[in-house]
Amino acid sequence: MYTRRGKIAESPRASSSCSLRLVPRVACTTIRRQVPADDTSRLAAKLVVLMTSAAVVALLVAEAATRLLDGYPLTTLRLPLFAPELATVTRPDPAQLAAAVGGAPDADPRWIDDAPAHAAPRADPALLALRSRHRHPEVPEYNLYFVWNAAFVNEQGCTDFGADPAILRFLPQPLIVFDPPDGSTHPPYRQLPGTTTPLGLTTNRFGFRGPEIALDKPPRTVRLAFLGASTTLGFPIYPLSYPEYVGHWLNRWAERAGQDVRFEIINAGRAGISSTDIAAVARDEVIPLEPDLVLYYEGANQFVLDPSTNGSAAAARWTKGLPPGTWIRLRIWPSQYSALVRRIDRLIHILAARGGQEPAKPGHPPPWPDGVDEQSPDITRADLPLSLPVILHDLDTIHAAVERDGGELALASFVWLARDGLRLDPVRQAPIYEMLNGRFWPYRYSDVRRMADFQNRVFARYAAAHGVPFIDVAGVFPQDPALFLDAIHFNHEGTRLQAWIVFQALLPLVRDRLASGTWPRPDRVPLATHPAFSATRAYTVPCAR
Repeated sequence: MYTRRGKIAESPRASSSCSLRLVPRVACTTIRRQVPADDTSRLAAKLVVLMTSAAVVALLVAEAATRLLDGYPLTTLRLPLFAPELATVTRPDPAQLAAAVGGAPDADPRWIDDAPAHAAPRADPALLALRSRHRHPEVPEYNLYFVWNAAFVNEQGCTDFGADPAILRFLPQPLIVFDPPDGSTHPPYRQLPGTTTPLGLTTNRFGFRGPEIALDKPPRTVRLAFLGASTTLGFPIYPLSYPEYVGHWLNRWAERAGQDVRFEIINAGRAGISSTDIAAVARDEVIPLEPDLVLYYEGANQFVLDPSTNGSAAAARWTKGLPPGTWIRLRIWPSQYSALVRRIDRLIHILAARGGQEPAKPGHPPPWPDGVDEQSPDITRADLPLSLPVILHDLDTIHAAVERDGGELALASFVWLARDGLRLDPVRQAPIYEMLNGRFWPYRYSDVRRMADFQNRVFARYAAAHGVPFIDVAGVFPQDPALFLDAIHFNHEGTRLQAWIVFQALLPLVRDRLASGTWPRPDRVPLATHPAFSATRAYTVPCAR
């Protein structure tokens, strides 16, 4: 467009009634196209929808690609706890480990690859519906599948412990509770009986993991009960726990040896419980089933080096080589469903863990009572660390109850993965790294090793003082991170090796008791019902949200 004053650029949004000849400016009328406001809003909305759709499609494609790379199924919403790609990483061969551990000539090392028959679990539809009602991802899912102790719920249901809120009020209501025989708050819960949870845990009629057993012990049957916490219960993602392997191999041995006897197992393990809870489980739930041998394996849930340092771990997460606490909280819910989030989590672990080496620590020695002999501890002292006086008192309770019933108690050392110079893979072994450097900060791996060895010496001296068989699992089990999920829980190969060590240690005892006629013991007291498993009822926590 031209005027007497020169050239004026035409707007692409305007048209002119003027020709390209010189005319008076006032005679040139410009007609602009007006875009209605409603059209502008619609265009903006369409643009937002288009961009959002493109982002969603891109995320879905990225999620699908990540699932394919990591071996996850494309058609399931909730992902398995561990990636199949990580589960197939080369690990030690259990058969070679069994041969290295050694054993009796009448026990074939190849049995370690022989598992008892078990059906593929199918989750109870009612529990799947219950899981869909769970609205608090920071409350672990396994809490949904418990029968809670009514006395415990009444006492602790609305009580917060410092920064830890009472979780019972955040669970879908009402809860299912049982009334304990003696009104005690121990144990805080039982597992749902006769079901399979969405996590894969299958229980028998008594709520114990493992095969069904009769209320009264059948003729020519030896019952072995295994007491403990999560390291006895075993991870639900694995089809079998270590007691189930032990029972199966004992039956293989009996068949080969021509022994007219059948071995049954009771896995009375329960995640997160203390020695006082275990004593209550033994007394109320296990002893009425008349086990011939009761094995205690636990050493983690009361393993606190110094109670005064418990709060320092969270503040140290980022600066001491762990992912930031905010990310750890944010990942909880989406990582159940997204392989992409898990990949991001792995990347953060790689960046934070600094190659998997132990972070520098200030060298803070654990508090140690004066006059305690580390190598030959006096087990009668009331000031032993690691809650050992409480644990030993509870072992006395279990020992007395088992002996009154005519059975025997055995005690095992407890396995901790901790040693000076331990190097860990920042992705596959991140749970070990987090446990050792988060839970125990500022203590070094060597401090954890020192205290774990001391705890096991106390167990060994207790066994010797009371004439109890001692199974030194920790003295034989390799300090190999490839056998662990975290610093105390074993993966599938580690679980089988744990079972093999216990099986080999039990064989001399089994031979002796069978030869002497002590085993099998006939059932002494016929029961119509189990005295501890009364009817359950519904209960709503008063402060439930």
